[in-house]
Amino acid sequence: MTALLLASAGCLAQRVPSAAAPPPTPAPAADAAQYRGTGLHGRYQTPDGRWHAARVHQWRRDRVYLGEPDRPDFRPYFPSEVKRFVVGPDTMAAVQHFVLPKGRGQLVAQGFARQLLRQGEYRLYQYDHSENPSPLTALTAQVMLLRRGAEPLQVVPTRARAYRAWMLAQFGACPAVARQLRTGAARPWRDTPQLLATYVSWQTQTAAAAPVSP
Repeated sequence: MTALLLASAGCLAQRVPSAAAPPPTPAPAADAAQYRGTGLHGRYQTPDGRWHAARVHQWRRDRVYLGEPDRPDFRPYFPSEVKRFVVGPDTMAAVQHFVLPKGRGQLVAQGFARQLLRQGEYRLYQYDHSENPSPLTALTAQVMLLRRGAEPLQVVPTRARAYRAWMLAQFGACPAVARQLRTGAARPWRDTPQLLATYVSWQTQTAAAAPVSP
């Protein structure tokens, strides 16, 4: 009896979330809805690396509705099923496991984010965490994300002072980037792709000019 009570208590303890852990966003709910329409021609990449032609009907923060090129119906695909998809000039990529800023403390398990830059080992994304994105919610609902290689996603601050300090810590070794940041002329959403591209170019040139060890 004592062993049974101890085992039950252990199970209950495991179910209690840590007070320090941020609350997760709900996993994408199963959506069996079928849509009919024309959609836009595009393509998507599955986790095995293969690309497939498709028509894209619409997408939300955690799902995209795709259809066969020669069929009028669409079904939802989730980030666990689609690594990225391309429609028109936009590339949307699956992103996982990051915490929303601004006091929300909410862990995003997975979603789709617009790729702003892909250069060298860096990927810069724009994630919209509103349920129904619109121009009115854009300024408060968008989050900038940065990934270097296989490292975890980082949320890029967008308030002027925090942004400048964070960018200097990450990329201030490049004189051109540091100079633009210290003048206060850089704007997060407008200039981060260009600053990152400048840093990657400088990094490549610096590595190429470095003497080779004997």
